[in-house]
Amino acid sequence: MNKLNHGKKKGLLLAADDLEVGKYVAIHSVKGSNQAYPFFGHAGEIRAINLPFVVVKPVNNPELDTLDVRYLNLMPVTDDFVRAQTPAA
Repeated sequence: MNKLNHGKKKGLLLAADDLEVGKYVAIHSVKGSNQAYPFFGHAGEIRAINLPFVVVKPVNNPELDTLDVRYLNLMPVTDDFVRAQTPAA
């Protein structure tokens, strides 16, 4: 018998009102485009939200990025995904 996982699903696109400071996200895609960009899939921690802008600290880069969620689809990422992208100390 298969057990259903009723917890929060990972990998779904986030709406702007689902964003929370301290949560980890990655850019999934540009809205309305099928174009792939090299920054897709890089995990970052949300540091501040002032919609439509979100300040994100990438886990593999010391600089902050400001994202405009009117144009980008963000997705939640797992702790394992974040650890895999975090440089070893």
